[in-house]
Amino acid sequence: MSEIGLNASIYEYLRIYADRIDYALIKIKSSNNQEAENARKDLVELLHEIGANETLKPGVLLLNVILQEELSSWSSTTKEAFQRLAYAMERKTENREDYKNLEEIAAVIDKECLSVSSRMQR
Repeated sequence: MSEIGLNASIYEYLRIYADRIDYALIKIKSSNNQEAENARKDLVELLHEIGANETLKPGVLLLNVILQEELSSWSSTTKEAFQRLAYAMERKTENREDYKNLEEIAAVIDKECLSVSSRMQR
């Protein structure tokens, strides 16, 4: 695979996760209808997936490496943090700090997307 092809694949994996998180946050914060509930379920599934101890999904593995590096300042491991966030969202007991963490996760992924995009344009 060429360097551009590799970067395009990385970008696509990351963009999918970033879009899912962004969409869910917008829907959950803006309404209490069925669409928001579906977005919440998707976000919970995604957080469980990212926080899983074992996975063979390349996108999740890539995301884990990036997030562990970028979120090293978090007090718990990223996998534990993702599981905790998933349970809070699932039980609808999330708080302002949880939303801050989710927004930080989305920002990290967006930043990495920009980095990959710039590598493709070189």
